[in-house]
Amino acid sequence: MGGGLIVKKKVRFAKISMENDIHALRRIIPRCEEVDDVENLLLKSIEYVIKLKLQVNFLRTLSNLYGVL
Repeated sequence: MGGGLIVKKKVRFAKISMENDIHALRRIIPRCEEVDDVENLLLKSIEYVIKLKLQVNFLRTLSNLYGVL
């Protein structure tokens, strides 16, 4: 009897947790505050991470070239 209630609470907690994570992504990723579609939000997030990695690699290359670090 009580097992069903526990499952419902876990599902509700997971849903709220996921909604909070999605809200956080919207705040972190530039120009995504108004994106309603979660799939599109995730794609934009992936693109942003790739862009950041490219920038880090570029800066690391410059740093090595000029002996900064």
